[in-house]
Amino acid sequence: MRARIADARCKLLITSDGQFRRGKPAPLKQAADEAIGQHDSPVEHVLVVRRTGIDVPWTEGRDLWWHDVVAPAAAEHTAEPFDAEQPLFLLYTSGTTGKPKGIMHTSGGYLTQTSYTHYSIFDIKPDTDVFWCTADIGWVTGHTYSVYGPLSNGASEVIYEGTPDTPNQHRHFEIIEKYGVTIYYAAPTLIRTFMKWGREIPPPMTCQACGCSDRSVNPSTRRRGAGIATSSAVAAPRSWTPGGRPRPAPR
Repeated sequence: MRARIADARCKLLITSDGQFRRGKPAPLKQAADEAIGQHDSPVEHVLVVRRTGIDVPWTEGRDLWWHDVVAPAAAEHTAEPFDAEQPLFLLYTSGTTGKPKGIMHTSGGYLTQTSYTHYSIFDIKPDTDVFWCTADIGWVTGHTYSVYGPLSNGASEVIYEGTPDTPNQHRHFEIIEKYGVTIYYAAPTLIRTFMKWGREIPPPMTCQACGCSDRSVNPSTRRRGAGIATSSAVAAPRSWTPGGRPRPAPR
């Protein structure tokens, strides 16, 4: 984190007191403090979201609570225009060949392509669809289809904090049903995990389309994914494409 803060020349760091992992709180603020503990850190303020309620170390004059800053802010905000090449975010490679390398994504091109692919490939209907991309938000798929794609298209979406087997192995299916998810986007590895668990998918399901990313889909995984998308309006081959060109999946 220290190296990435330095790369971005970060002045404002947003974190939370902690996160929930398998139903239990785990600290985050402490890691942020360690990352900016050097005298040459560019960070001027740390904005902390109260998420779990656990105690956190505090530096007066530098640390700020999110709720204290946001509460008095204006309810409306005028969007400012930016150049198409304005930096949007840095995302790092896995680092398997050495030090992770930060890749800068700019605003215009990335947002245009993200909005287009999210809308076209998933046949998004913002007024009726509820979209759920299960990818980690630290991965480019999570960035693209959990943040920028749905927001740019005005779509309703689910973002889940936790693991697929807590408190039980039906957790994802319960979420789909609870929030009326109509489009479910996951990696084949996750679908194969469901197969390994051997659990039946509990009906009824609201999901109309199921998509995969990351790697090719074998026939058994494809059939399992088709079982998640149970609407009669969906043909499984159109909701699961193992490779090749992206194409719309009309329902």
